[in-house]
Amino acid sequence: AKLYGHLELGSLGSGEYAFSAGRKPLHSDGSFATHYSEQNGIGSQVEGVSVSWAAGGMVQWNTPLNGLSLRASLGDLHDFCFTGASTTTGLVTQSAVDNYWEGILSAQYEVGRMTFAAEYQRLRGRGNTEVQPIGIDLPLVDNAEYAYLSATWHALRWLELYGACELSFDDANHPSASHSYTGVFAFNVMPLPNWSLKAEFREVEGTFGIFATDNPGGIASHWQVLALKTTVDF
Repeated sequence: AKLYGHLELGSLGSGEYAFSAGRKPLHSDGSFATHYSEQNGIGSQVEGVSVSWAAGGMVQWNTPLNGLSLRASLGDLHDFCFTGASTTTGLVTQSAVDNYWEGILSAQYEVGRMTFAAEYQRLRGRGNTEVQPIGIDLPLVDNAEYAYLSATWHALRWLELYGACELSFDDANHPSASHSYTGVFAFNVMPLPNWSLKAEFREVEGTFGIFATDNPGGIASHWQVLALKTTVDF
């Protein structure tokens, strides 16, 4: 279910809002489950993953300053339960989190042919992890933190250039823990108004959010990515 709308605020600009709630099935063989299991060391085999319900919302303020918009978003994953097993030890690990909160603050400013954007995201989860059959019960704490600052130059009708810096931390309270710092450069060529060709280069220092299953050759602390994408709208 979703509720959304628009507000006219007179001399203060305008506003938008959206709120949603519902259930989302999660599959034990999906990428979310396998990556979550690996990142948290729950086990090489996913036995089950479930969520009771999910809810979220956002409010956006289109300020009186032409081109400047500010947004706040909040999401909740309620009664999240994950079970994984180790094929080598036979241990079964179950993690349960009452609430997984995700908060995001966003800003965008469009001036001339430039678009500037910035976001800050914080993830907060509290629960416990139980290991059977040895009966170990450990607290589960998730304090992940993310941020980026970007600029897009709409140079021509058929050409856009993009640059950004991104920061990611496994634990916002201890920035020296697992992290990644990323520099991004991209360009978008549009031979036709409904056809785009994009190339993106990323220079990354750090290993946070990088999974061994995606990198069978091993994970280095300094690496690069080149991504190509084409989109046709019709």
